[in-house]
Amino acid sequence: MLSGINPTDVSLVRNGNDVTLVIAASAAGAGDGGSILLKAELDDYFDRGVESIVFADGTTWSRAGLRQKLLAQTSTAGNDTVTGFNSADTIIGGHGNDSLNGAAGNDTYLYARGDGNDTITELTNNGSGDKLVLAGVNPTDVSLVRNGNDVTLMIAESAAGAGDGGSILLKAELDDYFDQGVESIVFANGTTWSRADMRVKLLAQASTTGNDTITGFNTADTITGGRGNDSLNGAAGNDTYLYARGDGNDTITEITNNGSGDKLVFFGINPTDVSLVRNGNDVSLMIAESAAGVGDGGSILLKAELDDYFDQGVESVVFANGTTWSRADMRVKLLAQASTTGNDTITGFNTADTITGGRGNDSLNGAAGNDTYLYARGDGNDTITEITNNGSGDKLVFFGINPTDVSLVRNGNDVSLMIAESAAGVGDGGSILLKAELDDYFDQGVESIVFANGTTWSRADMRVKLLAQASTTGNDTITGFNTVDTITGGRGNDTITGAAGSDIYLYARGDGDDTVTEITNNGNADRLILSDVNPADVSLVRNGNDVTLVIAASVAGAGDGGSILLKAELDDYFDLGVESIVFANGTTWGRADMRVKLLAQASTAGNDTITGFNTADTI
Repeated sequence: MLSGINPTDVSLVRNGNDVTLVIAASAAGAGDGGSILLKAELDDYFDRGVESIVFADGTTWSRAGLRQKLLAQTSTAGNDTVTGFNSADTIIGGHGNDSLNGAAGNDTYLYARGDGNDTITELTNNGSGDKLVLAGVNPTDVSLVRNGNDVTLMIAESAAGAGDGGSILLKAELDDYFDQGVESIVFANGTTWSRADMRVKLLAQASTTGNDTITGFNTADTITGGRGNDSLNGAAGNDTYLYARGDGNDTITEITNNGSGDKLVFFGINPTDVSLVRNGNDVSLMIAESAAGVGDGGSILLKAELDDYFDQGVESVVFANGTTWSRADMRVKLLAQASTTGNDTITGFNTADTITGGRGNDSLNGAAGNDTYLYARGDGNDTITEITNNGSGDKLVFFGINPTDVSLVRNGNDVSLMIAESAAGVGDGGSILLKAELDDYFDQGVESIVFANGTTWSRADMRVKLLAQASTTGNDTITGFNTVDTITGGRGNDTITGAAGSDIYLYARGDGDDTVTEITNNGNADRLILSDVNPADVSLVRNGNDVTLVIAASVAGAGDGGSILLKAELDDYFDLGVESIVFANGTTWGRADMRVKLLAQASTAGNDTITGFNTADTI
């Protein structure tokens, strides 16, 4: 309540949401002026400040009235910066080049001919009903200029030389994600443009008969490149690309997560007019002429179309006759056309693919996904590569080939399946090299092989078969895998390495003089199992950290004695050697037991030289 003070005595000064009422003196020099600072008065969000100001003459100013007066007094004929409030404001920049920001609330911006070059900023969630009202300006007077998500309305003069043209820059107007910009533009003749209308107009004017670069918006856009070799990018949203005969050589880019319903629509073009060319995960649709020499052929390069990992590219291609190709359809067609009667190199996709090399010596790589490789009799000598983590359900399917037709050849962790001819001289034998098939560490190779009679071999089955066939009556060198293997050297003097995994070594009387090597961290439960051999049959011989189990003949002259050299068995530092030896009578020796026995037998009544181990020994 202001006593002795009327509206004409008061001027307003704003500082953010604070407002100061500056009260003039009743007469010059009277000294009865003053001020009232109303804290947070202009913020409607939290109901702060006073709701009304009552003057001596009965006039009342509301909070809304204060806001309107402040906005009116900031609008001058110069270059103004006008900021609204968290309410529904009406903002007039007037003449000059003004910067206007309505803040929160559904604001109305008024612009008349000759009001200059203004900038309007409506930030994230600053109202969902903001509008720009143009006085004396109609749609035919306006052209649009885009810069990213900003758009400028260029206003032509009412007549040449009239000087009443201008512009309005709408910041972030074209981005629907965060509700920025004004929601509508109202012209003098009543026409209204929405944000969507402006996007449509901008895309239409970007399409010329030349080579255009057109970028859509974070919405569902319809994009037409038209004539020329155009580069099109729909950005986010489910976009539709339109292409007609003779529209040239276009490129479409839909990057990661840019909509899950993007499509390319053809006019006058059917599937029989199109061939596919692959380059990595890009694919080009090559469009034949409607007739020789007509010149209405062309192409569309779909960038990253074949990669399902990040939802790139368009999801469908729609032809004039209604046929639709999905991304999966294109992958199938590309794999089919890559398979010839020659020596092919075929690479799959990051999906579950079915790959047929066909005749010839083919190199096949399924890439990621659970892939199926098809091989029929006479398909030649193929190589299949499934690298690290390329699916956990890859399989090789044979037609006309059974397990009895196949022998295995190992080279490290690679294995070749050698396929015999169906009859001598028929020439329908072949081979399949499975790269890194035997290594379980990184999930490489195929997980199963399915034969014509329904038999299935797993990776583990192949390892067992390879170890079994490596064991002969001669002197064998056998190396296990990075798995839990059971290894039998059999007769002869064999050199055996278990590799990683907790392995089992089987030794029977008469199996000769074998050497077992278990290197660093190759399993922590490796075992040597002796059949028909008991502790009383064995003596130990040490050489550094190696130990040899010398096995006596069952009876003098029987010739069934032998030895087993355990390399680095006595060193605990790096977990080398086997962890236990199991005898026929059930007795088990651990590594520690052998160390104790060796130290005990080294101690005699004579002058001994005794060396312990890298452990806590009693000597």
